[in-house]
Amino acid sequence: MGSVLVVCGCSTKPATQVVVVLHAEQELRGAATSLRVIVEGPGGVVALDRRDPVARSTVGPIARVPIVPIDGDPTRTFRLDATLGDGESPLARVVVDAGYVADELTEIHAWFEDACVGVLDCGEGRTCVAGACVGACYEPGPIGAERSDPVCGACQRCANRSCEPIADGEACGCPETDRCAAGACVTSKPVDGVFGGDLHTCAGINGDGFYCWGGNRVGQLGTGASATTTPVRVEIGGWSGATAATDHTCVLNHGGERRCWGWNGDGQLGLGVVEGKKYPTPTLAPDGDPQWAEITSGWYHSCGLARDGSAWCWGNNANGAAAAPGGGELASPRRVDDAANWIALAAGGFHSCGLRGDGTVWCWGLNASGELGVGDNAERVMPVQTGCIDSGCIDDWTAIGAGSFHTCAIRASDEMWCWGGGLNGQLGVGPLNQDNALSPVVVKEGGWRAVAGGQSHTCAIREDRGLYCFGRNDHGQLGVGDVSRRDVPARVGDGAYIRMGLGRNHSCAIRDDRTLWCWGRNHVGQLGLGFVSPPDATPIASPRRVCFPPD
Repeated sequence: MGSVLVVCGCSTKPATQVVVVLHAEQELRGAATSLRVIVEGPGGVVALDRRDPVARSTVGPIARVPIVPIDGDPTRTFRLDATLGDGESPLARVVVDAGYVADELTEIHAWFEDACVGVLDCGEGRTCVAGACVGACYEPGPIGAERSDPVCGACQRCANRSCEPIADGEACGCPETDRCAAGACVTSKPVDGVFGGDLHTCAGINGDGFYCWGGNRVGQLGTGASATTTPVRVEIGGWSGATAATDHTCVLNHGGERRCWGWNGDGQLGLGVVEGKKYPTPTLAPDGDPQWAEITSGWYHSCGLARDGSAWCWGNNANGAAAAPGGGELASPRRVDDAANWIALAAGGFHSCGLRGDGTVWCWGLNASGELGVGDNAERVMPVQTGCIDSGCIDDWTAIGAGSFHTCAIRASDEMWCWGGGLNGQLGVGPLNQDNALSPVVVKEGGWRAVAGGQSHTCAIREDRGLYCFGRNDHGQLGVGDVSRRDVPARVGDGAYIRMGLGRNHSCAIRDDRTLWCWGRNHVGQLGLGFVSPPDATPIASPRRVCFPPD
């Protein structure tokens, strides 16, 4: 914007002032050519209505709008209504309802978000945030803040600086599927599970519908169609478990049957054959397949937990990830060992680990970074017990998760321990331990309940349902609002989460209201937000709501 907008009620600049700083995310900034700003005082009196060109700079805010109260009265309120356009039509709109702090200069940082393109009418006293309409009340903050968020929820509107409920049955959250009921936004698409691959993501809805989105070069979406930036239903019937990998996906139905799709060059589909061929739609496993309880996958291999407590693996076995001698590939599931007390499995890039009913953890496969946690770098073809330190072996593990070259597990004391590759902080043990750990090391604090790993980052849920992430963050995959690496757990917003699924450089998690949120790399639409982020786009470093199509 070429000049500063000023609304004054007197000839001298008063101490009481709010500066509304307008920002635009990269996609919108590249398309917008004009900005219209309307400022209204109490009673809807228009104090400013101005249109200006948008500056071509790709950094910094697009406008700063200083606003002072009429007659210097700090009890007054104002509404700012801003619209970005491309010269032919409006692209996005931001509404800010706010007031002043007496005798203070404060700021509100409002954002035109790519996820809100086309959402131009949220209704009176409402604005679009993260693709959904919420009440437009903002509280001014100190100078220098990076972002301000409305204080109202999806089933509220802003009136006289207060959040008021909107009527039951009105659209909220994801407009096509969510409705307000008793002040809460209730979705008809409650998410039960999320599974992150390399360039794609999948999610299961209420034990019935299964959806995938993102890249589809080798058929990993299972839709038989092209890539998509929004969830598309995969026709498999009901589901009870799933996994998404580098280039394939597998799903279990309620009867324990397995269906897989995508690339089968390493036998990772477990169909009895190794072939450089893609399967673009779900393919039922051959006869003789075990009845499955759980499934997991690494980059090019998969492992499954059978309902009888046995563990099986298949696919790429070059480093022993499939627990078979001789390397190569396994075209069909092969039993890991004779044990029948496995209760959980986690596959990393080229290694696998499992938790047994006696509280012990066992790992096998690649160990170049210490991802097996056995005190050395030698790979193992068969399971070896992890956590044997100080002349004893830990036998009270309760949960396990694996990243590409690291592993983490939680003990009965709710302590979390990690081992393996740690050069990016993904072990969560602090700045003095930025190195590989050949044996388990304890993560700061406790109260942990669940853990999952990406390529070089880790996320975990604590007993208060707070989500914490740590490790590499160049694509915003930690969800903490920036792209700075973290070497100790950092909380992701203030939401309460119950499950998570990490991709290679992106993350997704389910909140306790069963809504799905994703963040991180989005160059092929793997976040499911309806667009692809260009190479020079600002990373999506905070959780964004994923909306599903109606039935």
